[in-house]
Amino acid sequence: MALREWMDLPNRRGARPSSPRAASVRRHLPFLAFIAAFTVYCAYLQFYLADVLSRLYLVRIFFQVAIAAVVIASIRNLVGVRTLGMFASVIIALAFLATGLVLGLAVFGFILGVVLVARGALVRERVQEAHRVAILVTIVSVTISSIAIVGLEAGQHNLFFAVLFPVLISAWMAERYVEQVVRVGWDRPTAALIWTLVAIVVSFVVITQDPLVNFVMLNPLTWVLLVLINWFLGTRVRFRLSERFRFGGISGHAMGDGPIRGDFGDDILTMNVRNREFVAKYNPPETMGKLGKDEAKRILIPLGIPMAKTYGILRTRADVAAMRPWMATHDRFVLKPASGHGGEGILLVRGKPGAAYDTSMGPLTEAQVEVQALAILAGEYGGDHQDAAVLEELLEPHPALKELSPIGLADVRVISFRGYPVMAMMRIPTQASGGKANLHLGAVAAGVRLSTGTIVHCVWRGQPQPNHPDTDVALLGKAVPSWDEILEIAAEAQRLSGLGFAGVDISLDARNGPVVMEVNRRPGLEIQNANAAGLLRRLRMIEALRDGNVSLEERLLIVRQFDKDHWGLRPSRPAPPTSPASEPT
Repeated sequence: MALREWMDLPNRRGARPSSPRAASVRRHLPFLAFIAAFTVYCAYLQFYLADVLSRLYLVRIFFQVAIAAVVIASIRNLVGVRTLGMFASVIIALAFLATGLVLGLAVFGFILGVVLVARGALVRERVQEAHRVAILVTIVSVTISSIAIVGLEAGQHNLFFAVLFPVLISAWMAERYVEQVVRVGWDRPTAALIWTLVAIVVSFVVITQDPLVNFVMLNPLTWVLLVLINWFLGTRVRFRLSERFRFGGISGHAMGDGPIRGDFGDDILTMNVRNREFVAKYNPPETMGKLGKDEAKRILIPLGIPMAKTYGILRTRADVAAMRPWMATHDRFVLKPASGHGGEGILLVRGKPGAAYDTSMGPLTEAQVEVQALAILAGEYGGDHQDAAVLEELLEPHPALKELSPIGLADVRVISFRGYPVMAMMRIPTQASGGKANLHLGAVAAGVRLSTGTIVHCVWRGQPQPNHPDTDVALLGKAVPSWDEILEIAAEAQRLSGLGFAGVDISLDARNGPVVMEVNRRPGLEIQNANAAGLLRRLRMIEALRDGNVSLEERLLIVRQFDKDHWGLRPSRPAPPTSPASEPT
């Protein structure tokens, strides 16, 4: 069937017995019922129990926290900043009520500095996370106690109020900051730390606005307003201010191979839109909750999707202890978290030339490899919950990629939606990334055009990079081997996984060709900068296609035709007579 005939068929998704308005009301019915009941309760307090409300001064702190939480949530959502902890800044700001802002910042800065030094001293010790945090809690407790004693001895009684500073939150902040520095470098964690300090100051300013706090406390109907403000901002904000800067260049060049002008609102997929309109809508919660690396293999391998061979899954300390005799006969393997992301926690073991193993973390003994496995089990790389460690075969880079990726194992990330590939990039390791295909560590993001399989645009550390930063080899115009097979595997892996929207990571193995490494439930957005193209327009075009069982061949035919037609965009001026892979100017 021709593509035009396919697009002209009636859209069966629109043939619904009920109106969109009725469906929307049904979807919001639980919240509407809750907010109605809450409003009745607040109105009863305000109009019938007004005399009792004065007693709320005893618990005034809770209203200070609620108001500050609205402000901090708005900053995070509207501006798009990252902080160490979502509302930890509010709790710390409460301690400043006793010390004042300037002294409070000085005391907190001193506490944080001492704990950061202690945490830095533990970096090479490989202490398990629970015990590591316990050490930091001890250091924070001793530091706060020492400040209080010094204050009493020196007659500076304001320093005694250091005892009000939250011990656990201070220790947790230092732990998260140093751990992120170790994983992704200084830039992002330091920015998060700076924004955390800004959030503390903002929180302090908000909670010291006595007229505002008292008004909210004594007028219960404003409590409903706080809930509605959070609901509105949490469901209606489509983009964050930081995303205007992050993806600002895409509206000027909405395709990586030519000067085709796009639009921010219609072309760029932002984090809020991704989470609300694609992840929440098309990825079932039960699948989101269980689809780790081991579960993906359990589902996909029997269905014919090529994936790296699994030697075993370690779930308990007994499993880790049993790994040592297994290592006596296996000196080339990968140890990775089942629920990790961004390449964190992955250990590549490339042989044992002497007494120690040659690994991606340097020479390690059997005992040190076991420590890494225990760290994975403790959840250090899987979101602060107990995880499993996967032992799988070590893939060898495909010879055809040697020029593009002289070190490490490059991979291809394909965003697939409802069985249709919509955007792809190759992640190329560099010296800066330590040989890992991790963009945050310094890998190159190379956008790949779907219809041709050639690299059309590259980004490195946020800037266009037409050549490999280590070798200066030209990347633009290079073709990705086995491209048709990569698209087929990615589309089917996403569809068969049970997810409607996913990022499929595929590596080219020297022995087995394209191999699926992971199916990401909430894929990142940097792929848009890699392609100098927005993702939202493409997703909407696929979303508009009719439902039904469509063969893989037909799906790929539709995608290739869309891509050849620039996904509905037209050049704003005639393109220069250069190759399709030329860099946009």
